[in-house]
Amino acid sequence: MSLYNDLIQGNKADISPLTLPKQVQENWVKKHNVQRHDYDRSYTKFLCRKFMSFNGKSSLFLCINVICLPISLLLFLYFLLRGLFTIRIGRKMSGKGKAVVLLPSSFKDISDILPIESLEAYKEWEYVTPKRYAKSYLKGISLLIYLKAASQHPLSGYYHLLCLMTLADYTRIIHTHSPQAIYTFADEKNFAKPLATLLCENFCIDHIGFMHGECFYQIDKGFFRYSAYYTWDKFYSELFREMRCECPMYEYSPKRISSKSYPHKDNYPIYLTYYESTNNEESLKIVGNIFKRMLSEGKKVLYRPHPRFAKMDVVREYIPNECIQDPRSVSIDDSILQSRYIASICSTVLYESFCGGKTIVVDDISDPDQHKSIIEKGFIVMSKPHKLLSEL
Repeated sequence: MSLYNDLIQGNKADISPLTLPKQVQENWVKKHNVQRHDYDRSYTKFLCRKFMSFNGKSSLFLCINVICLPISLLLFLYFLLRGLFTIRIGRKMSGKGKAVVLLPSSFKDISDILPIESLEAYKEWEYVTPKRYAKSYLKGISLLIYLKAASQHPLSGYYHLLCLMTLADYTRIIHTHSPQAIYTFADEKNFAKPLATLLCENFCIDHIGFMHGECFYQIDKGFFRYSAYYTWDKFYSELFREMRCECPMYEYSPKRISSKSYPHKDNYPIYLTYYESTNNEESLKIVGNIFKRMLSEGKKVLYRPHPRFAKMDVVREYIPNECIQDPRSVSIDDSILQSRYIASICSTVLYESFCGGKTIVVDDISDPDQHKSIIEKGFIVMSKPHKLLSEL
């Protein structure tokens, strides 16, 4: 699954979306803006992934395509055979007033970002684990959608693989749970999702996406289509439309934001807590030097590594051990409550803290180019009252 997570899902892009100039991305979008149907939209997202991850590395991209072709062929045969021996639950079984929320195993609790009011419109809803490929299959409409997508781009093995895996997984979910709606998150980069929307709507199922964290102008998150998409603010709805995402968009206030309230105190045990949003080693070194200065001034500071992506060996090299906050043992709310200032380059925590009444600090020192980039690409907290790290 490393190939799937790192390359196809784009978790480790070779070009950071925060450093690739917006103008370069906009120029690319202008050249690929004709979207006649979901097949076009899906393949355009695939080209976005290629542009963001393999720009200037055409030979690597070619190798990935070559490797993925036989893998996708073998998987196709597996999913096809499973489909032949799986009892089909047809359209009449769908639309019973139930919704399912796809909850990947890498996430434990997402109750604080769910669009609850939308979900409560259904008689019942439940979490379903996606990406159970051993039990997935292609059948009927999903088989036809996959064959059409693959035949239009026969040599794009990389494209075939994710479309195949996504459609087979959705087929399993639709036939097993017979939902009226499928809610999904953290997959805006998945170039097979427009085809998943097409599949769902063929079964009269709403395919609904919702936000889970901070977003910038980043074209591999563009060109998506869901039956509907929920954002945290009108700012984000306009951002996605700018990236050619064409579907109804609705704003909602998730529990993560609406429930936040951090009363002001005269004295805080922590002067500043810094929340990791990138793992750039040079930036971390600069943050470490800032910490040393603040410690010498008698200020207590903490560094909170990203709970999923932090490189702890690098963090420990530059940040004093007594300043590292363990995200597994200290909740995010407790961390924010005890700090006078909440600092980061671009963490979602900044927006959450601002909504809860905290004073937020944007890091403009450790990576000046990235700071300029987030302003250019649209960072919501830059339009809110804030301080700069250079001012402290």
